[in-house]
Amino acid sequence: MIPAKRLTPEVELSVFMSALQSSGPAPRTLSDKAIAVADEWKSLMLRFGGDSTIGATECYAAGCATVVEYRSRAIFDVVNEKLGSSSLVSTWPGARFRSGPIVAATGAVVATWILYSGPVAGPG
Repeated sequence: MIPAKRLTPEVELSVFMSALQSSGPAPRTLSDKAIAVADEWKSLMLRFGGDSTIGATECYAAGCATVVEYRSRAIFDVVNEKLGSSSLVSTWPGARFRSGPIVAATGAVVATWILYSGPVAGPG
């Protein structure tokens, strides 16, 4: 049996984002919930992430995506777990996905979080 070729984090993210974007516009209630999560993450970043940043949240009918840029891989390793176990993410009613870490030339690490509006995650 030939092992399946694993996608790079960049390609995998592109597939997930294309599916998300093609789902249509998001209801306001979904956007409001996702923005509340991003706000909670921003306060965690102030405590644990140094000058790492939470990007804008983009919402579509299938869910919302937020890009997080971590100053370094070490910061990613510490903060990523805290974001994933934050109170609003822990109680999010839909599926969750975080892209693989993408390392920039500067050494910063970028990952995109997708909070889905329903129980099914990813491209269908």
